[in-house]
Amino acid sequence: MKTKLLIIGLLTALTVNANVTLPAIVGNDMVLQRENTVNVWGWAEPGEKVTVTFLKKRHTCITGTDGKWLVKLPPMKAGGPHTMEVKGQNTIVLNNILIGDVWVCSGQSNMTHNLGRHAERYAQEIAEANLSEIRQFYVPEKATVAGPLADNPGLKWVAATPTTVLDFTVIGYFFAKKLYDTYQVPMGIINTCVGGTPIEAWMSEEGFKDFPDITERIKQNQEAVKAISALPRNRPSGNPGMNPQASRQVTDKGLAGPLMWYDPAYQPLNWKPINVPGYWEDQGIRNLDGVVWYRRVINVPASMTGVEATVKLGRIVNADACYINGQPIGNTTYEYPQRVYTVKPNVLKPGRNLIVVRITNNGGKGGFVPDKPYFLLAAGDTIDLKGEWAYKVGEVAQRFQPMGNAARGARQAGKATAAPRPEAAPAPRPVNAQQSPTGLYNGMIAPYTPYAVKGCLWYQGESNAGNPKAYANLLPALIEDWRLQWGQDDLTFLIAQLPNYMDVNYSPEESNWAQMRDVQLKTAETVLHTGLGVNIDLGEWNDIHPGNKKPVGERLALQAMRITYGDKQVLSSGPIRRAIRQEGNKLIVSFDNVGSGLVSGNGEPLAHFALAGEDGRYQWAQAEIVGNEVAVWNDNLDNPVSVRYAWADNPDFANLYNKEGLPASPFELSVTPSKEESKDAGQNATQDERANQRPTAEQQPAAVDPTNDSFKDFKTELMWEAKVKIGQMSVVGESKRGVRRVIPITGGSFSGPKMKGEVLPGGEDWQLVRPDGDTELYARYLLRTHDGHTLQVVNQALMHTDHQSKAFYCKSVLDIEAPEDSPYDALNHAIFLGTLTMPQLKADEEPYVIIGVYKVL
Repeated sequence: MKTKLLIIGLLTALTVNANVTLPAIVGNDMVLQRENTVNVWGWAEPGEKVTVTFLKKRHTCITGTDGKWLVKLPPMKAGGPHTMEVKGQNTIVLNNILIGDVWVCSGQSNMTHNLGRHAERYAQEIAEANLSEIRQFYVPEKATVAGPLADNPGLKWVAATPTTVLDFTVIGYFFAKKLYDTYQVPMGIINTCVGGTPIEAWMSEEGFKDFPDITERIKQNQEAVKAISALPRNRPSGNPGMNPQASRQVTDKGLAGPLMWYDPAYQPLNWKPINVPGYWEDQGIRNLDGVVWYRRVINVPASMTGVEATVKLGRIVNADACYINGQPIGNTTYEYPQRVYTVKPNVLKPGRNLIVVRITNNGGKGGFVPDKPYFLLAAGDTIDLKGEWAYKVGEVAQRFQPMGNAARGARQAGKATAAPRPEAAPAPRPVNAQQSPTGLYNGMIAPYTPYAVKGCLWYQGESNAGNPKAYANLLPALIEDWRLQWGQDDLTFLIAQLPNYMDVNYSPEESNWAQMRDVQLKTAETVLHTGLGVNIDLGEWNDIHPGNKKPVGERLALQAMRITYGDKQVLSSGPIRRAIRQEGNKLIVSFDNVGSGLVSGNGEPLAHFALAGEDGRYQWAQAEIVGNEVAVWNDNLDNPVSVRYAWADNPDFANLYNKEGLPASPFELSVTPSKEESKDAGQNATQDERANQRPTAEQQPAAVDPTNDSFKDFKTELMWEAKVKIGQMSVVGESKRGVRRVIPITGGSFSGPKMKGEVLPGGEDWQLVRPDGDTELYARYLLRTHDGHTLQVVNQALMHTDHQSKAFYCKSVLDIEAPEDSPYDALNHAIFLGTLTMPQLKADEEPYVIIGVYKVL
């Protein structure tokens, strides 16, 4: 594995002294990446000799003129705990070090959610979390656009216990736990994520080399930061006159009177009824942003008093403060967390009790989110808090009205009586680093790219859902960027696909969220060493942060088991659409990852399939499982050309699964793609190139056919020749680089001097036909030998076209995987050359190609 170190300097000056110092991530309790070169680095006096002693081996280096030093530890096996000594003019001893696998968990808020926020759902898992070999390095929010940081001091590694695990990312923890339970290898989690952030903030400046508009924005932001930092410290950073809220003073009436509205002595006059849960905009109130107070009197039996109680108020938009009998119980400053507040034993009393909730809404609908829990719990009994409450408006926020045309015209006509005052020089433009390109990469990724890792988990996309087409370029660029920064071309990258969310639409719809899921699916398919966890059944219609997060982590772990750990027996996902063909008025869709077979997940007929004709207008269709395929039709549509499945913000009634219980990914397929689809697919083909899917120059000999004399330069042995049957070709995109198409492999046979057998259905040819007539090829097919062993062959090549004979030839390196301890185990370590010929076919002959496989001696 290629390893490269990128050392990025601190923006602020480091105090260089005689003492050796280390970045925070290189510390006690850390997990080092096994079976990979490991960097240990830090700072010291320029020219100082630094020695790192680990596993009884000494490694030395001399500090550079910039005060930085680095040693490389050779690949090591899993284990521990171990001790490391770092010595210069001072000595640092690091204890309790494990060697295992390290995973970066990043993205936005669904990755930030920790077990403490889901303590009730995962109470048993938390109680059992005495797992000292699962550890987390938590990175708090740190954003800067000025440039990459070298460290975030003061952070540390923490092992999982029932107490500390409350701060672990839920998804990252259950991902690590499943891998740990399976392989018994220590697991490290680098938890670096921030809610509500776009993908652009997580990429380096170098990662935007193909995005000139964003590169220009980065430069502008850097110049703005320099200008702000040059201002005198006592000068305000902004112009108050430009902020309509700066001078606004509005008092909440509920907090202004002689008695607060939450005080039991306050007499409520002119309060009106309202239903909870629900939004006030849906209950006769319009255009109200501000503060609304809710109150309700409940009767509490004596059996529920004198003990600690819990009040659950679902979710509230946006902020709230809760009072019971005049006592503050809890408050939340933003809309997303579940409201679960603890009530002290002395608060509730037998009989009448007053609950008051003050809600602040900043925009949009305000109030209590429907379909959430609302009750008071004490001594094993509950009181339902749903139903009629009373409300009163405490404050109405003044909306800023820009100067209208009439006022502007009057001023221009000289009717404004006051002479204009000279305007102050404009302050430098403020920069929101958290939302800006490179902002979070610089502060929360760059300091850790020297640290060897196994792979990355990525749960993000909600903040970019408004522009899926842009995301189709940004997501592959992020993957390429991180692999470059970590110096690992084969760094595993696992994507959590967006779940179902928002209202359920019972008519076919266009959906940005569906397009985002499709982008995530295609990225996982076309970028090597990338996997997708499908979560279309784990969402909640009214919560962008669904609570069922354990399966998200475990499904990503299944992808890691297949991609990273090479466990070919693992079914890593639900059904993934593979190809489409038309039979009369039906479209037949075939799938990968069918497992033991396709099923309806709820026992009802397949749902959420839609068909469109050439007009592109989708309508619901019937669907039926036929073997490992699904037939889709609509009796009113004679010539369907496109099919969609689960294509909606919230396809709540989609129910295609495999028998192992994993859901099918949403998809869109066309027999003949539209120009727009071809354009998008062509962009994906360009991303394939950027993801280094084609063979390197060292891997790929010049394209020749076996009859050419140059073939004699290789000493080879014929292993077998395969007659591979192929299905109907589907064109999936077109760009300047050529036409991209897919050809499913439907079967065939092979034979050779030492082995023979059959070619199994289910393989695939991905081809990019270039304008010069040559074809870039990525092929995968399965062989079953005569004695029952299954081999997988993966080929990357450049097919050369002989225009005179109209035949195709290619010679390239093939990767062949055979079961261990089988007669063909040695094939895993051999190098192969392949030749491919596409013969002239008779009119009634089934399409096939001839593949010759030669072992290089």
